[in-house]
Amino acid sequence: MRTRSAGSQSSGGGSLGNSVRIAGYAAVYHAPDLSGDRIASDAFSKTLLGREPSSIKMLWNHDPSLVVGNWTSIRAAAFGLLVTGDLDLEHEQVDELLVGNRRGLSIGYHTVRAEPNAGGHGRWLAEIALQEISLVEFPMQTEAVFEVLSDVAGVAA
Repeated sequence: MRTRSAGSQSSGGGSLGNSVRIAGYAAVYHAPDLSGDRIASDAFSKTLLGREPSSIKMLWNHDPSLVVGNWTSIRAAAFGLLVTGDLDLEHEQVDELLVGNRRGLSIGYHTVRAEPNAGGHGRWLAEIALQEISLVEFPMQTEAVFEVLSDVAGVAA
């Protein structure tokens, strides 16, 4: 599985007890990441079809043992893959992320269909099988970031 920073689904998804609501872009269409890869605007359509947002894990730095919340909405928007979720404030890693200004998102995926970019740097990702979306300090796509939507336990919105 390769990781990267960076159809419509929505779920009522149960809110976590001590959590904060976040939203942002897990991936940005057509923008090159740090390795030169670009994502097509319909690259996620098949992988999201019929899936509940909660089936896509919210991880810390792509570590499957560190589930830090629950995605409540994942949808293809004009700019990129827009996500909303409830971040569990009980994890020490979450405190570190929320205190600083490094609020990155990164996707874990399998490449289903890709072509080399013109010029030979990176790939055009035409179809992606999304595995997870992680909170990270340094996303591969610099515009793949989240914001805190609610003020809980002193966390500034």
